[in-house]
Amino acid sequence: MKKNLFWAASIACLCASCANDGVIEENRASDEIRFKAFAEGSTRAGSVFCPSNLPTSFTLYASTTDGTIINGDTYTNNGSGVYENSIKRYWPETGTVTFEALVNGTKNDDGKVDFTVNATPASQTDLIYARTEATKSDTPVALNFRHALSQIVFKATNTQDKSLTVKIDEVILGNVKNAGVYELPTANTDDNISEETGHVGAEDKYKESGRGQWTSTSGSAFYTLTGLNKTLNNTTNSVELSAANGAGALMLIPGATTAWDKTAMDLSNIGSISGTFFLLKVTISQTVKEGEAPAYIWGTETASKYIAIPVSFDWKEGKRYVYTFSFGNGAGGIDPEDPTKPVFVPITFNVTVDEFVPVNGDIKVEETPATPATPAAPVENGGEEGGENAGE
Repeated sequence: MKKNLFWAASIACLCASCANDGVIEENRASDEIRFKAFAEGSTRAGSVFCPSNLPTSFTLYASTTDGTIINGDTYTNNGSGVYENSIKRYWPETGTVTFEALVNGTKNDDGKVDFTVNATPASQTDLIYARTEATKSDTPVALNFRHALSQIVFKATNTQDKSLTVKIDEVILGNVKNAGVYELPTANTDDNISEETGHVGAEDKYKESGRGQWTSTSGSAFYTLTGLNKTLNNTTNSVELSAANGAGALMLIPGATTAWDKTAMDLSNIGSISGTFFLLKVTISQTVKEGEAPAYIWGTETASKYIAIPVSFDWKEGKRYVYTFSFGNGAGGIDPEDPTKPVFVPITFNVTVDEFVPVNGDIKVEETPATPATPAAPVENGGEEGGENAGE
């Protein structure tokens, strides 16, 4: 293994309000209160609104200094770009009217909005609101809606180690609040906020004024994206796990959280876990040599396994947060049932070399004496050479 596993929660903050080219206008008599609406939006099952996906209806409240003149009437798009109500409402002759409008919410007796996030991601709704003040001369009234929720989406990348194959089956976002009370703003929402090209992180586009606030938030919810079947391998280095404004995008209550405390998780009783976290159900394998069977590092060929990532959040309304899980470039995920054990540990080496060990004591080396030469054997008498009669 050359690399270990890295989980990066990279966040792209995109102001998500209403683009200004989606205008709906009533064509009625000059004294009737008429509306044009702006909204931001989507392709998901539970609508996220935009110019191409305007709300089919909104709930309207209106008052003057003399009291309430509209209290929860529903204005519905009749299919031809006109919002209608069965009871026509007309402008007072003088004075200012304050309008408040809601989509996917209504005011309670205290004038606030009770809201609970749907447990199924694809069925979650986009709570949007508008407030403006207008007079008879301002008709048609421009209602600029803003998002009260935060949008959460996920991606995954394989940044470096192309020998890795990562199969992602499931993403769980755990232990966030799912209910609360929203107080509508006392300032107008007239300033339009659009998601522009190159806008990522441009905080100056995010309007702090004309926003309400969440109070009395409560609950502990777990949201699961199942059946993802997404694979990262040597030919795919980036995948979307949930698309912005798509069915897998989460629409959640803003606020700050504390990360999971890394005590062992009881996955059969996930509600007992404290702190917020991600759980990814994955299989990770590595192919060392082309044509050989892969080695399974986490999970098996037939069974994926959970990886836990502790994370804290500080979400703001009207912003999209994109969390990217990055494999192959660092370290991060841990075993949820044994948090002391990292999930994916590279094989590394600390190298030492033995010293040459001397033999005990010195080995004495002395000169060896030369061996004396062996004398030649004597020659017998009568031989060809020597003897006293030789040569006679």
